Order: sequence, then structure tokens, then C-alpha cells
Amino acid sequence: MISSWALNYAIDAYHLPWAHQASHYFYDNFLHMSQSISDPTHIVWPIFAGALAVYVVLFMVMRKGTQGISQVAKWLTPIPIIMIVLLALNSMTLPGASIGLKYYFHPQWSRLLNDDVWFAAASQVFFSLSIGFGVMFAYGALLKKEYSVRYTALAVVIGDTLVAFFGGLVVYSVLGYLAYQQSVPVHEVIKGGIGLAFVVIPQALALLPHFAKLFSVVFYVALVGLAFT
Repeated sequence: MISSWALNYAIDAYHLPWAHQASHYFYDNFLHMSQSISDPTHIVWPIFAGALAVYVVLFMVMRKGTQGISQVAKWLTPIPIIMIVLLALNSMTLPGASIGLKYYFHPQWSRLLNDDVWFAAASQVFFSLSIGFGVMFAYGALLKKEYSVRYTALAVVIGDTLVAFFGGLVVYSVLGYLAYQQSVPVHEVIKGGIGLAFVVIPQALALLPHFAKLFSVVFYVALVGLAFT
């Protein structure tokens, strides 16, 4: 389903409909989110069609094995990483970015005594590294005998951490900018969770000084590819 979101955003990116109200666009215009799970509204057909398209293409690629998926991963994986670094460099130049970066780098040490913080951190690690996911065992089984599992795992952890770090630079720079624009504290600007990838990142893309539409299309096409693999 999240792949479908990214696919729809890649299609919509040419018009940048989220440029001014990214949060309102995502939750209201795009998801048509209801108040609770017990209060459904209706099927959002573009999202339904996107999910169906992802399943069909996945079947076509995987019907003869994993060779097709490896080619997709090889060419698409570097693109969003490069984009995140470029977005970080641009976002840190925005007015008010320093407010968000101070929030990002200034720890509240007392929170380390809170069990919920450790639970959230562990949940993030398990989710981000896909620990225990069946697909990782499947990919691991395809490694050649001469590959070192130790060094491969270390490379994955280092790469994942660096991407998260640069992603944080983007997110908190843009949150600082939005807080500066709205004259509110950073924590009041936006809700956390999955919405960050579809609210803060689109906002950062829209704020690029040149080729914002092109970079938005490229970023979300690559994000579809990452979700796909």
C-alpha cells in the first residue's frame, strides 16, 4: 500500500500539489483519512489502482526467480540516497533550519530513563533493518559462499544509519523552517510516523531552488523501486 502511495506521488509530482499545504494534501486530499478505523469513508481508487499495479508488476518480475529484482535494486537503490544528501544540503540553508537542527542534535538526557523511548528505538531498529523478516533469510540464502555474513551485515547497518542521519537532517531542517514560518515550536508543526515521508520530504522537494518537479518525480520513482525490492 505504501508502494502505491509512492507511485501516486511520483505521478502527481509533476504538478507539486503539496507545495503549499503538504500535510493537508496528504491526509485530507490524498488519503481522505477518516477519524478512526471504525469510521471508514470510501475506497480511494488511485491508491487501490496503484496497489494493484504493484502486485501485477511484482508477479511479472518474480515469476522466473530473483534475477529481475536484483537488477531493479542495483540501479534504483543509489538514487534516493543521492537525493537525500542533496535535500539535506539544500534544506539546511532554509531560514529557520537551525531551529530544527538544534532540536535534532540537542538530546533530552532525562528521556533515557523512559521505557517508551527504548521501546520506540528498538521498534525502529527492527523495522529499519528488517530483522526477522522472511525476505532477509531468502536474500541471505542467495549469497555466494565466499561472502562474509559479518561484513555484509556491518555494511547494511552502517549504510542504514547514514541514510537515517541524512534523512534526519532533511526532516528537522524543514520542520525548523515550517516552525519559523508559523511561529510555533518544532514539535507542534507535524505529527510523526509514516506521514514524514509524504509530508516533510515533499515539502523539502518543493523548496528546491531548481528542478523541483523533476527531482520529485525521480525521488518517488526511486522510492517505489526501494519498496518494490
